[in-house]
Amino acid sequence: MRIIEKPMPYSNHTGIIYAAGVNHRLADSLCVPLKGLFNIGGDLTLIKLQAHHLIRLGIDRLVLVVGLEHQLLIDHVKDGLDKKIDLEIVYNKDYANKGNMLSFWVARGFCNGAVTFTTSDLYLDGNLPK
Repeated sequence: MRIIEKPMPYSNHTGIIYAAGVNHRLADSLCVPLKGLFNIGGDLTLIKLQAHHLIRLGIDRLVLVVGLEHQLLIDHVKDGLDKKIDLEIVYNKDYANKGNMLSFWVARGFCNGAVTFTTSDLYLDGNLPK
């Protein structure tokens, strides 16, 4: 795995998860450094749930936009990720000063072909269209 600046020119369906934000509002009440690491049962966290939903939708590449605690997130997502899915990491160096729109901008080069975006701290119940 590598942290890259330029995307690879391939993929039929890319899933992008924004996980670069700073957890200002909920850090103390969730007891985790990042909202995406909030455990929702067993070893399932919000960010892993998002990755599983994207895989169910048929992605063949997952792009993770990281910032704060980036290595923790990378290791966490890699653990348990289907090995058939290509994982690419994009580092948002201005994560502390900007919001999700900058993460969108940083990931814009990965938007070739079909793309599905989500954030690391979104909870969906699993009833997604296929």
